[in-house]
Amino acid sequence: MKKADILTGLILLATAIYITVVSYGMTLWTTGRDSAPGPGFVPFIAGIALIVLSVTLILRALLTAQTAGVKIFTWEKIKPLLIIGGSGLIASMLTSTLGFIISMGLMGGFLTLAFSEKRNWFLILGVTIAIPVAFHLIFSVGLSARLPVGIFGI
Repeated sequence: MKKADILTGLILLATAIYITVVSYGMTLWTTGRDSAPGPGFVPFIAGIALIVLSVTLILRALLTAQTAGVKIFTWEKIKPLLIIGGSGLIASMLTSTLGFIISMGLMGGFLTLAFSEKRNWFLILGVTIAIPVAFHLIFSVGLSARLPVGIFGI
């Protein structure tokens, strides 16, 4: 596990450095009357965050003792990956029909349902509604970004 974490951390670090360098070459912030985040802003912030997380993974692996006999590929460890990856894939396929905001809300509600220990339907409904509202307020209203809209015009 220790070697796998170090290798994963190094691969993520190299990827993060590449993302950060390439996005820094783009416009990070537009200036002038309509100043706003440029096309390189989000990838740059994501690259910096990934650098911090990958260095943390490497340091944690170097500072912990070797664990022998730990199985990496068990159903308990793979199941969340399949649920998250599958729901992300389905949500991305639904984006052209339902729009970005609605498909992300449905994905958030499904993930809350899938990972909540108790079926708290008020929480699930709240997340399903809060995510689209938050995306709309942040991106459409706050940043004036144009997100893909679906058949409902949202």
